[in-house]
Amino acid sequence: MSGNQLRPEPWTAQPIRVINIHGNHLFVCGGRNVLVWSLATPDKNAITVTPFTEEGTITSISCLSINNNMNEKEDFDVVVFVTSFYCYRKFLLNFSTGKVKFYTEIEGRYGEILIGHLLESTGMLVYDLNNYAVVHGSSGISDKSVRVFKGQIGAPDSVSVYGSHWEEIVIFVATSSSVFICNLVTKDREIGEVEPIYVFSQTKGVIFSINYYPKSSLIVTSSDDRSISLWNCHLYRDQVSEKQDNLYTIKNPIGGVIVTLKAQLEGHTSRLFNAILAGNGIVSVGEDSNVVFWPMDETIPHHIIGNHSGSTVWSCVYSEELSKIYTCADNGSVLSWDLCKKYPYELGESQLFPGWINSNNSEGVCVKDFPRLVKCWDHEKFVITTNCGRVMIVNNEKVFYSMYDLTWKSYLTIALSLEKEYYVTGNITGLLSFNTMSNLEDGQPVVEEKFQLELPEPEKVMSIHFLCHSELLVSTTASLLKYNLQQCDTTKLPHISLAWNTKQNSNVNCVEKLGNVIYLGFDNGKIKAYNRRNGYKLHEFKIRHSKFGVGGIVVYNDTLVTGGRDSKLNFFFIDKNLGEESYIESEPVTHLKTVPLSFLWVGSFHKYKDDLLVCGFESSDFIIYSWKREQIIGRMNCGGAHRSWDFQVSENGTGTFTHIRSGKAYKHYVEVDQYITNCVKVKSL
Repeated sequence: MSGNQLRPEPWTAQPIRVINIHGNHLFVCGGRNVLVWSLATPDKNAITVTPFTEEGTITSISCLSINNNMNEKEDFDVVVFVTSFYCYRKFLLNFSTGKVKFYTEIEGRYGEILIGHLLESTGMLVYDLNNYAVVHGSSGISDKSVRVFKGQIGAPDSVSVYGSHWEEIVIFVATSSSVFICNLVTKDREIGEVEPIYVFSQTKGVIFSINYYPKSSLIVTSSDDRSISLWNCHLYRDQVSEKQDNLYTIKNPIGGVIVTLKAQLEGHTSRLFNAILAGNGIVSVGEDSNVVFWPMDETIPHHIIGNHSGSTVWSCVYSEELSKIYTCADNGSVLSWDLCKKYPYELGESQLFPGWINSNNSEGVCVKDFPRLVKCWDHEKFVITTNCGRVMIVNNEKVFYSMYDLTWKSYLTIALSLEKEYYVTGNITGLLSFNTMSNLEDGQPVVEEKFQLELPEPEKVMSIHFLCHSELLVSTTASLLKYNLQQCDTTKLPHISLAWNTKQNSNVNCVEKLGNVIYLGFDNGKIKAYNRRNGYKLHEFKIRHSKFGVGGIVVYNDTLVTGGRDSKLNFFFIDKNLGEESYIESEPVTHLKTVPLSFLWVGSFHKYKDDLLVCGFESSDFIIYSWKREQIIGRMNCGGAHRSWDFQVSENGTGTFTHIRSGKAYKHYVEVDQYITNCVKVKSL
């Protein structure tokens, strides 16, 4: 994730593992320092507080607003409680002036400290690796204000504490395979017990986080088996409170617990360090650097909304007031994410063509016909070819047959001219058909076959690409042919201006032109540059995509971008003199970077305003990805990439996706501007 970071220079290499939010202030902990940002004015410098005198990593931070019931009467806004592995400390903070008042630094008594928790009236509770819970009253560290509780639970992996008074505290202790829900029970004046009242099984491995949400009665856990568990948890309390013979009974103890597994979520590729409720879903982070959103609506799939440039993400918090997620990582980055109400966007679907129809073949036998290829003319017009040789135009949901030649059997490819005045089809025998289309706005289109063209050799036409209005590139099973279409008509066919022998059975998947250079992406993963005028091969790129091929190639912001079916984008600097007669042989192409994507298959690029939309596939889903915002902005379950499909985006922001599935043609619409505005956005702090 790129962007400027609002942090002092010494922190540039400092891992940030603990983050918390209080009102509109963000508390970020790196090493033994605490950085406090005002989220209302994030561009202003943060307050830096160093609570510990010795070096040590902060393990937790807890905050409470100061009110009239607290002992502190000075001009402070918040009480902050921080713990390291070996000590803990409380301090007061004024947000406006940055004034700090420290309390005494306290050493841990029984073991390394896992978590600290502030109680009402600024009491403190710490829990350590040896299952000791130490409670301090608001008066500080005097013996009368300290209570110690010992648990016999086993080595804890993570702990969460909930409650405002020590008598009402509920502690969730997660071990390698179980979660214990505990009360604090005082047996005498010296030592009490962390008493488990309910135990339930968790996933395999270490549980790195456990979070309880009393309002929604939910528990969310994350673990090193790369899964998230969501549990329904109902706590029932007994109203009992007495002090008898120096024994303290619990004021509001838990009388019963019911826990049931609600969902098990899987999708991360490495260990998960935190998972929280956020908006209408769950946000999870971990070792794979991804920030993933899991909607509560099970009909909407989970989605990677971004990452921290490959660095491990340790923690995340959610501001309900601001509808923002904040995450922190090992590389010192702190990022914020605006969360929309529904994410990711699911493209609506409607049937474009009903599918199987009866046709008579050349021998008069009735056969089943069905769509094979589909192209978007615009968001209301589509061209469809069928298995038996039909070409159909769908205009405003009405189907018109423009051509029907059963001897062709099947078309292999179809292309639309850049101005969309005509379309070209190619078949298995090397026959190209050029067809014009008019009367599109008045209902029934008028289609006229301009001419047919046979290739020099009976080769299969694999793909057709328009370089401009008058130039056509045809890829066959053995060669590349460039046709000049200027002044061609039924009496004068276009001539082959260039021909390349590819010497291999590879097809051109995608084409981009820049000046006098044509850049070709092949289905074997190679990328080559040719002189557009004389056909000389100018360069073969050293960086290539996998054997599954190059999916897209585009010039974006003076950089050549290629996308492969290996889930990667490659960025290249191209010498602008490449292809010129005066060009002196040197290294014309410089590889700038490789960027991994969260989805598997890159299929095409589309420039829209100042953004670059990357279309591809993840498993059975079609994906629309915004490069500028570094996130997926649209998703549609279409069955996967191995089918005919097309995507176009108009100047007004209407995106149209069409595809063939189960012998039927479908269309889907997405308003790109509206969705980019309303969905998850990323901003660097």
